[in-house]
Amino acid sequence: MVLHRTRSQEDVYATPVAATPYAAYPPDLAVQQLGQQVRHAGEQQALRLGSVQGAVGAQAQQTYEQLMALHQQQQVQAQAQMSMNQQLMAELAEQRQRQQELMDQLAAQIATAESHERGLRAAAASSVQQADAIDEMRRRTSARWHAFTSAAAPAQQVCSNQPGIQMIYGFQEVPKAPTFNGSTKVQKRRFMDHDLEDNKSSRCR
Repeated sequence: MVLHRTRSQEDVYATPVAATPYAAYPPDLAVQQLGQQVRHAGEQQALRLGSVQGAVGAQAQQTYEQLMALHQQQQVQAQAQMSMNQQLMAELAEQRQRQQELMDQLAAQIATAESHERGLRAAAASSVQQADAIDEMRRRTSARWHAFTSAAAPAQQVCSNQPGIQMIYGFQEVPKAPTFNGSTKVQKRRFMDHDLEDNKSSRCR
């Protein structure tokens, strides 16, 4: 090693015999250079860390925005579904009300039809009673008129001495019309036939 001393430098440099692959610097310059390298490496590391954090933050922000958008979309869908459910419930209530109104109208129509049917039955029964009363009145009127006409003139019937023929002189009282107490037309006919036979037999007595 050879030591050289210059006038402008107070430091002593030892130069080896063999050439070194890198230049030799004073200790303070080496320290400064090392510090700069360390600072540069730290800055690069900080930049990389900042870029990573920025990417992570951007990703997190994007994920948060996506979650918020999804949440808002779900809220909109839920509100739409709720509105649809309310509309369906209102339509169902309206249909039930219409069905109840139709059932009430049907019940009223059935009650009216039953009332009309009862009225028709009562009218038919009244018509039958009126027809029976008219028949009874006609029968009594006919019987009384027949009895009146048969007894209006003196009963002068000449009957010969032949069998079955008799002669009757005198007057005959007007008989009272018989009273019918039956309820059917067959009984009425039998009563009228019997009354007619009685009238015929009373003429030849």
